[in-house]
Amino acid sequence: MKQEDLLQISVVKYINLAYGNDYMVQMNYNNAYSASAGSKAKKMGRVKGFPDLQILDLKKNRILFLEIKIEKGKLSKEQKQISEVLKSAGYSIDTGIGFDNCKNIIDKFCNF
Repeated sequence: MKQEDLLQISVVKYINLAYGNDYMVQMNYNNAYSASAGSKAKKMGRVKGFPDLQILDLKKNRILFLEIKIEKGKLSKEQKQISEVLKSAGYSIDTGIGFDNCKNIIDKFCNF
């Protein structure tokens, strides 16, 4: 399993433990391990560059799009483009680098 996958698992566990039923987390699975898997994912609605997690605030009807990166990770061209589209549409979107940064972004969103 990749480091970024392990980080994302830790972030989702944190959200579920810290915030429980008030928030719902949806994952965007961007990693296709073969050409056929990638083709299938695209037909099923996968958008290259879409943020890793969508965190829904069920009480306040808000959503945070969160791209998760390890310390050495960088946003791709597609991720930057999608981020700008979502921001210009008025959505909350952020990039968390490492667990502590992701946690801080989530805590700020959830306690707003």
